[in-house]
Amino acid sequence: MYAIYDTYICSYIIIQMMGEMYMKFLQEKFTKENSWIEMWKKDGWLSADVPIQVGFDFVKLKLQLSYIDWNVFEQAQDVVNVGEGKFIWGNETNDIDNALNICTDPECNKMYTSIKIDLWNNDVLTIKTNKRSGIDNCQFDLHIRPHRYLGNIYNNSVEEEKAYVLERLHEIEQMSGIYFNHDFMEVIYAEINMNFLFDFDTMNFEEIVKSLGVYQIKNGKSSNNIYTVSDMKKGLVNSIAYTDIGQRAISIYTKYRDFDSVIYDKSFETKRGYNFKYNEKFDKLDMIQSNYMRIEFKIKKDGIQRYFGNINLMEYEQNTIEEVFKSLFEKNIYNEVEEYYIEWDKIIQQAFMRVDMTDPHKRATWKKDIIAKISSQIKTDTNGFMYMTPEDIKAYVKLIPSKSAIKNAKKITEQLIDEIEKNHKHSIKIVDEKPYKLIRDFIINFSGKQEQTIWYLPNKSIT
Repeated sequence: MYAIYDTYICSYIIIQMMGEMYMKFLQEKFTKENSWIEMWKKDGWLSADVPIQVGFDFVKLKLQLSYIDWNVFEQAQDVVNVGEGKFIWGNETNDIDNALNICTDPECNKMYTSIKIDLWNNDVLTIKTNKRSGIDNCQFDLHIRPHRYLGNIYNNSVEEEKAYVLERLHEIEQMSGIYFNHDFMEVIYAEINMNFLFDFDTMNFEEIVKSLGVYQIKNGKSSNNIYTVSDMKKGLVNSIAYTDIGQRAISIYTKYRDFDSVIYDKSFETKRGYNFKYNEKFDKLDMIQSNYMRIEFKIKKDGIQRYFGNINLMEYEQNTIEEVFKSLFEKNIYNEVEEYYIEWDKIIQQAFMRVDMTDPHKRATWKKDIIAKISSQIKTDTNGFMYMTPEDIKAYVKLIPSKSAIKNAKKITEQLIDEIEKNHKHSIKIVDEKPYKLIRDFIINFSGKQEQTIWYLPNKSIT
């Protein structure tokens, strides 16, 4: 129904990563009150401002307990609003040796082995005793506030995350009477991410996988060194069969010692939710931006000090997480992809240097043969994929030990490109610019925030 739109809007998304100019141009088209916008609104389409930025998705914080107003806490267990998904538990005990250290407070009328406060959205505060240190362990798990329809489409900048943490803590303090140090909050786990629009007119996410996914081939540290199909929901990944989503790769997930990396089709996840059967009538919604991807790093406790250089969230600045994101992407993804291309470039150079254009038996077939051989070797040796530019092909042609090849380099290049493009099964694709380089350039040169509007149509039959 909206095929006309795809032609209209994708012509402007040449590749979002090519610079701010395209994003500003695109944003003007989205925000301008023109006939297209009015048509979408009349058909029930809604919009949400979802800025592009490096930001937090989910954090685990170790908090310092200041004090507990025990009268408020004991009353709160009886009056907490269960209907809003908020719960307070205090596990009572008569054994002082097993009780929380703070229970030695003279104002404490009861003793507890642990306290748990569960807010809506699975934001959970847990307090447990630690007799060895004499300091009670306070952990706060905090997720991004979800959009009603788009889920965790957002992320929080550093200042937004600080404000959000303080807002949620204030809610806990007013509800439970438990108070914390607001100046020091130790980060023990953090998920930072960034969303992108890719060129849907010429690429799909499968090709993003092919462009960036080869880093797993080079990366010996990965414990999940394959392309994976995942809905990104913990505990459910192993239950999803490849055929359940039409044999479509929607994520690349790699585990490291102190962080995990994931690149996934955010449009697919946002639209489908738990709809594993890939039946569009059960999608949560439709999105105009069906070309939305996310790169995310899940940084574990051992990596927080190493990458951030500081464990206190309240001392972070925006450039802190931007530099962490850029460093992790360049070192663990981009550099590995670049090394992959360098190695294969050497192999392909050798192949062209061995071409014998004087052999009468191969004169008519050598172009087809060399492309098939290289493509087969890439697939067999690494199960990988390569993007090549016309300039790459021309450079290879000039390596052929023949004056005729050098003289007719342009014509031979065009013939080789034609041979590649007419067979979609090849492990090679011709592009004007290699996608992984465009993505890298955008990330490295990015800072701050770019405004963006997401258009979506809820599926009224299931929402």
